[in-house]
Amino acid sequence: MEKNFPCPIVSEKDLNYYESYLKKCGEAKVKAAPPAVSSAPCRITDILKKCVGKLVRVESLIGGRLESRVGTLLEVGADYLILKLYRGCSTMICELSSVKYVTVIHDNDINKTGLF
Repeated sequence: MEKNFPCPIVSEKDLNYYESYLKKCGEAKVKAAPPAVSSAPCRITDILKKCVGKLVRVESLIGGRLESRVGTLLEVGADYLILKLYRGCSTMICELSSVKYVTVIHDNDINKTGLF
């Protein structure tokens, strides 16, 4: 019985049959290429470390509600970030596991951002 491709390959027998099918069709043997290695930052901490000193808006999930804080990003650790709150003399330490969104304001002029 002739199989129609594409179909799922779930066993070694299916793979061998598919290779013979490709040879019969004149196609080269299919090989998976290794994934490309990227030098770009891939973790949120790597990205946020580049934004230290910038004005940010951090939105966290606290008690089922999305809470928003605006301030200057002071430090980023493995599982936390430290934020000097805008319009206040306080510093907030935020657990990264509860952070849902971080908005980086590149202008650092709070009056132009429309956050309030």
